[in-house]
Amino acid sequence: MKPTFEEMMSGRTGMKRPEVPESIEASKKPSKTAMEKTSDAAKELIDTETQKRDAKTAALRKARMARDKA
Repeated sequence: MKPTFEEMMSGRTGMKRPEVPESIEASKKPSKTAMEKTSDAAKELIDTETQKRDAKTAALRKARMARDKA
């Protein structure tokens, strides 16, 4: 027996959406645009430079404190 249009639209046909394996779902993730890739690279570069600056600041502060104690 073929379901009517109303039955198909109401979801009462007993038909279910087929299961999609996780491996396929994982591959459906949209790839990053060029702008997103550039932004990610820039953020990483900024973080690296910030860490370097913080390390230099800490070394200078330590040297200054040692000099002031002497």
